[in-house]
Amino acid sequence: MVFKSRKFVKTLALSALCSSFVCHSQVFCVKKWASGDTERCDDKKSLYITYPLRRFVFNGICGFFNPNTDFLCIDGIGAINEDSFNNTVVPVEAVQSVSIGKDITIKPLTFEKWTSLKSVNIGHTRMGTKLLKQKNLSGNMTNIIDKLIMPIEKTVKVDNYTFNDCKTLEVVIVNEPFAEIGECVFKDCKSLEEVVLPESLRKINNFAFYGCSALKKIIIPKNVTEIGKFVFVSCKSLEEVVLPESLRKINNFAFYGCSALKKIIIPKNVTEIGECVFKDCKSLEEVVLP
Repeated sequence: MVFKSRKFVKTLALSALCSSFVCHSQVFCVKKWASGDTERCDDKKSLYITYPLRRFVFNGICGFFNPNTDFLCIDGIGAINEDSFNNTVVPVEAVQSVSIGKDITIKPLTFEKWTSLKSVNIGHTRMGTKLLKQKNLSGNMTNIIDKLIMPIEKTVKVDNYTFNDCKTLEVVIVNEPFAEIGECVFKDCKSLEEVVLPESLRKINNFAFYGCSALKKIIIPKNVTEIGKFVFVSCKSLEEVVLPESLRKINNFAFYGCSALKKIIIPKNVTEIGECVFKDCKSLEEVVLP
């Protein structure tokens, strides 16, 4: 795959001769001639890709799918669910990497059938106005432009069961302004190794990472005040947990069965630790209390 770990498309400009896009801090460039041929730009960070991308627009949602990299970018203002891509150019069973705009509402079980999904970037920066203004794109997509650049202030939640049982999912990056991880969002994602959570996050709900047996490290963002029940149950590879000073409450069975965990430091502002929080943490040698 071209897009691995944290390298997700942020801006894409499809011009007549030269197209460029940004993967976080890296800029890639590729030339496309009228004949349809593509050529590397003179840049050490150049990347060769083949056009055209498969573009789609429906119900305020727009984006593209790259069949050569199995990368999907979803943007716009609206909601997606388990049936959203049934009649589009997107073969959901083939998608390996997806980047989702910050104004997209993700309904429960949306990705249940995405059997090849390996990495997710939730709440990415906009694809960019240049993509939407191209004359060769649908007029419906162009009409969304004013809404896309408008700031929207709201509390955003990754809804319950969104990625439940996505067994091939390896990397998740949740960006601002998400404030809450719902129940069972990543439950039984047994290949999940890396999770990056935003500083806007306030709460992690029950069973959120239950059964993520490949997860080795988790850093809880500095504004989180509560960890729900059964959140990290049976995360058998979890060796390191970093808890923030903002944390006030750790609910029942939060780290039950984290058999690789050796040490944990409880922040000074924690006033409540529930029942059986560290039950069956067989390697746990040290718990530092405030």
